[in-house]
Amino acid sequence: MLQFITPIVKATKTGKQAIAFYTIPEYEQWREGNNNGKGWTIKYYKGLGTSSSAEAKTYFGNLPLHRKPFKVFFFFFFVFLEEFNFLNTVFKGN
Repeated sequence: MLQFITPIVKATKTGKQAIAFYTIPEYEQWREGNNNGKGWTIKYYKGLGTSSSAEAKTYFGNLPLHRKPFKVFFFFFFVFLEEFNFLNTVFKGN
């Protein structure tokens, strides 16, 4: 099973230099080592819908970078949580 990943944060500096971060810890580590991001424009992404059409074309144009194996443990954990919440609602009557 594969997942399609897009940046969570993008840092851009004048001159079109841009760095994409796919995890918050990755971004925070970069920020700590780069003067807290001063001089950079930081954009937070909520999902693919936050991206411009040009950015989306870039993502889909580089599928090997953006397709990652889904971590099966987390997938089943979230499925379990959804089922648990559903059953809990059914039996508690909320």
